[in-house]
Amino acid sequence: MPKHIDEIRAVIDLNPNNAITQFICDRQMRVIQSAFNYLSKSNQNNIIYIADEVGLGKTYIAMGIMALFRIFEPRESHVDMVIVPKANLQDKWYKELELFMALNYLPQSKRSSATIETGRYSNKIHTKLGQIDAEYSFHLLRMSSFSSILSSSKEDSEETRLYLKSRLLDDVFQHDCYCQDILEQAWKKGYFHKENKIKLGNLIAYLLNCMSIPVSCLVVDEAHYYKKGASIADPYLSIRNQVTSRFLGAVKDPDLLSDFPALEGRVKFPLAQKVICLSATPKDVWIGEIRNQLDCFLPSHVLSHSYFDEEILNKLPHFLIRGNMEYTINSASISRNQSREEHRKGNVNKSEVPEILCIEDNVDGLFWQLLQYKSLKHLQVKNGVAFEIGMLAGFESYLIDVKGKGKEGQSDVEYDLPTNSRKNKSEDEEVIRNIVESYTKTFPEKLPPHPKQSKFETELLQQMGTHEKSLTFVRRIHTVGDMERRLLHSYEREIVIKQQLSFSGRYKKFGQSKKVINLIARWKEKGIDLQSFYEKFIARYAFKKKWRQLTSDHGNYETILQLIKRFAYSEWELQLGLLREIVNKEQEEDQKVYQAVCDHIVRGLQNVSSSLERQILDRMTALFPAYLSDLLNEDDVENTLQYKEDTDHYFFSKYFSKGEPGYSLRQKMYRQNWFDLDLDVSINTSGLGHLSQHKPENNTSFLTDLLLRHCSGEMSHWIQEQEEENPDPADFSKAIQTLNAILRNIMRHGTGLLAVFVANSHDQNFADNMLELLVHKDAPFHFVLTEIKTIIKDFKLLLNVNFRNKSEQEINVMMRSLSPVIGISGQSRRNRSLVAAQFRMPGFPYALIATDILREGEDLHTYCQNIYHYGVAWNPSDMEQRTGRIDRINSMSFRKLNTSQELSFPNKLHVFYPYLSQSFEINQVSKLLTNINRFTETFNTIGEKHNFDTTASLDEKITDSSLPPQIKHKIVALYDVDNFKTD
Repeated sequence: MPKHIDEIRAVIDLNPNNAITQFICDRQMRVIQSAFNYLSKSNQNNIIYIADEVGLGKTYIAMGIMALFRIFEPRESHVDMVIVPKANLQDKWYKELELFMALNYLPQSKRSSATIETGRYSNKIHTKLGQIDAEYSFHLLRMSSFSSILSSSKEDSEETRLYLKSRLLDDVFQHDCYCQDILEQAWKKGYFHKENKIKLGNLIAYLLNCMSIPVSCLVVDEAHYYKKGASIADPYLSIRNQVTSRFLGAVKDPDLLSDFPALEGRVKFPLAQKVICLSATPKDVWIGEIRNQLDCFLPSHVLSHSYFDEEILNKLPHFLIRGNMEYTINSASISRNQSREEHRKGNVNKSEVPEILCIEDNVDGLFWQLLQYKSLKHLQVKNGVAFEIGMLAGFESYLIDVKGKGKEGQSDVEYDLPTNSRKNKSEDEEVIRNIVESYTKTFPEKLPPHPKQSKFETELLQQMGTHEKSLTFVRRIHTVGDMERRLLHSYEREIVIKQQLSFSGRYKKFGQSKKVINLIARWKEKGIDLQSFYEKFIARYAFKKKWRQLTSDHGNYETILQLIKRFAYSEWELQLGLLREIVNKEQEEDQKVYQAVCDHIVRGLQNVSSSLERQILDRMTALFPAYLSDLLNEDDVENTLQYKEDTDHYFFSKYFSKGEPGYSLRQKMYRQNWFDLDLDVSINTSGLGHLSQHKPENNTSFLTDLLLRHCSGEMSHWIQEQEEENPDPADFSKAIQTLNAILRNIMRHGTGLLAVFVANSHDQNFADNMLELLVHKDAPFHFVLTEIKTIIKDFKLLLNVNFRNKSEQEINVMMRSLSPVIGISGQSRRNRSLVAAQFRMPGFPYALIATDILREGEDLHTYCQNIYHYGVAWNPSDMEQRTGRIDRINSMSFRKLNTSQELSFPNKLHVFYPYLSQSFEINQVSKLLTNINRFTETFNTIGEKHNFDTTASLDEKITDSSLPPQIKHKIVALYDVDNFKTD
């Protein structure tokens, strides 16, 4: 029976904390209502496709639909399943489901079937494909588990086959005699041989289906990954699609069912009763891709017998809902494209007057022009030009991988891209690398200033100086580390040293502190941390293996260990000239050489390049040939240096780590009560509404006094809000603890750390010093107070996106290792969800540099409205996914537009496509922008066939004025919920 919207609102509240606008909330409720009524109408209505634009809340819509089935059509064993592309999306769904159960279900519902016992609902993340049972209410699977259902071993020996059989019998199917019997039959039929690997994987998928209980609702997130379908006749169909379709009972495999006839009576066709597909890009090229996706999930569905595009198009309104992000500005409705400011002139400056980037007509520019000429000459003889690399390999970064040797396989860690996309990029890049190497051999000077990156870094530095956030997507992993190092050093030099620690006027006294003077001197002397450098070597498996061999063969473990210990906690560098002299004295005894090296450690070099690091490594290898030469081969060296990004940290955080001079302050901060909030006592003392007149007690902590005296307006509003939403004293106290944990970490690990250091370095009272450094608008660290006020004002928002149900310990972990710049790629060891959570905060980090590893799954929108597509992709869907990381509900731009009701330049989301006007990049960007315009215009028509070209012409001459302009007219949603047909 169809449910009225009021019935749904009685059991589900999508906006319990007024976290989203009422317009968005109402639309999401109508989508949930329409989808549920459609799916519950009959067994034939078994699939719905939610294809809203990125950032409109498809996840919560899907959870709302699942919730209604639990409430209005409860089953004895109600199990739901979610399939996502990647592990980080599993984590995201896990957290979102927990929040939805805790916040959005209404336990006060009087319907017995709707009574929610939140403790009953538990989620399970599957790292491997396995049985779906009733032990967990929600099972979260990732697509890669369907691809890796069997061992990845390429060996086809009796031993490996027996091991696989044993693992399946004793582990996966240990409790199911029927499945064990089928596997024994499969062994006899040769299924375990290499040539039958795919057949065996499909058989295992069927057997897991047999073991699983029926799934009430299946959600397929990013369903477009299955666009190739589940055709039995396609020999090149991906393993993922084949295994998924059999596990879900979507296809009947005639070969398997012929070999094992009894299977057909046991496999559930289908496993899932209802399916919810989610994707902002439901089709890439042609509309038939939507039917292909559905074929992977259900044996019979609304498009099962629709073979022509026109048939599919006519049925779209009956199972697909596709809405656009819209704003109401002064009663006028605008679409998402109108709320963006796309910078299409290649500029990196955030200005209404673009500064076009070009290669200067001088000696430095000559190098880059020659690089382009040589590269284009190579590219012209190839069969097509690789769009994503081409000249971007030469113009994306200072580091053009001079260290690498272009070996096959090296590119496997160079791009966060599919393996089959890497070979051409490696070939292109090798040519560019050779050109640069020839330059560096001829001219000993460093490369001339990069014509694009130099301007880009200058702009980002200016934005960081005003505490503005930016998100940058690049194509190459090395670019991430290179940009992070350069931006960090520039921030330390230009912002911290020259501005924050350059005290003048009434603040001059702080600069005269010996501790501050020593801190600045230490920064000027900073260089390679040899302890960390060598620990990276020792940590690698290949090195450790040979290290053990060294200790047994040569017995010199203690000697070399002593050398490394001499460098412990040192930021000094080896002076190469003096080291060469030592190397030439090979006749000296080892111990004398070691001592000479230690005696000639010097200070002075401030900006260490990777090439210098490599020279140091080479010299060390030459110095100890009997030990290091045999330990490290070329691949070990290169692979170790690739992880250099993990050893580069923000100096003014590292300075306070264990073993460093500032560590005593960190210990002191944990002993003092400077940043402990005692609001319960203070509020009772001062009285609510009189916070501005509050006079601190003698034992009031610094942070308490700061909030009640200098953030009184924000705190009054915060307290009133908490009292309204958390009338239970325990809940109110929990809110205070959460706020306290956030602010305490800002002071101990974030933007406030330097201010604390300076205040503690001066002789006067710490609290007085801190207030002097923070309160006045011209104070050196006034931005810290602004950040604190923002956290108080946006507490509800931050609670929803970062801190809901987080313990103090979890908050502490989340906010450690804060840095003004963070880089992340597929090769980074940083936790991407942790990085995303930090970026969703005001303050550090200001700049986030990432490969496509962050293209999906992580929201980065709360305080960022600038996105740079520094290295572009040809596919507009991919570009939209990137931009969608910050263009979402409750984004910074979203809040500005809705609050101000003004479609102005500062309020828009800013999208940049940096390129050099005299380079091949302009051809690539031109092709991309053409594809983006076509994608934007046809986003809602869906039926039009796209064929986005993956190459860019070398012959076409394109100028800035001929680039396609941004589409700024209103885009209308043709398949939104108002047009959905439930019949």
